[in-house]
Amino acid sequence: GTPRFRESAPFWAPDSRQVVYASDRSGYSNVAILDTEKGSNRNLNAEPVDQLSPRWSPDGSNIAYVRNENAQFNIWVMPSNGGPARRISDRDGVNGGFEAETASPLGMFDWSPDGKKIAFTHSDPGMTSDLWIASLDQPRAVQITNSMPPELRRNSRFVWPDVTSYRSFDGLEVRALVYKPRGTKPPTGHPALLMFR
Repeated sequence: GTPRFRESAPFWAPDSRQVVYASDRSGYSNVAILDTEKGSNRNLNAEPVDQLSPRWSPDGSNIAYVRNENAQFNIWVMPSNGGPARRISDRDGVNGGFEAETASPLGMFDWSPDGKKIAFTHSDPGMTSDLWIASLDQPRAVQITNSMPPELRRNSRFVWPDVTSYRSFDGLEVRALVYKPRGTKPPTGHPALLMFR
């Protein structure tokens, strides 16, 4: 038979007693915690978006994860014992992303040893993937590498996609990104590139 749900991305807590992971039991990949001694599970922040790659902070007080909503991947942090989550990455695009090379968009993040910062990859339609650092106590992330060729560093040269959806042959809703050339008007027609996720 077909599996009813999938659980992935396990990551041990510093106390070696709990494991944080992603589970799609709800229909979305959400962060959950398993207490290996008690055998109990709890969702950390159930919501109708995908949460990927959860990671404990070195002191065990926080959990960071990648949140994918409408093809915008952002890094969020929340207390490991529950409480409000907050967005740490401050730019739209792909912050973090999927770590498996069989999925896209690719990306990663990791905690600093003191648990006060997160290093992550960021890319968007106008930037190649580079390293950024976000501090938990600062409002802006800082870019620390820049692999974009100098002649392409004008962000205005690139277009951002529109998010759309359509019904597939079997009735499922499929989300897609539509890239349109800058300055075109709808009735005139134009080439488009569809990117499926």
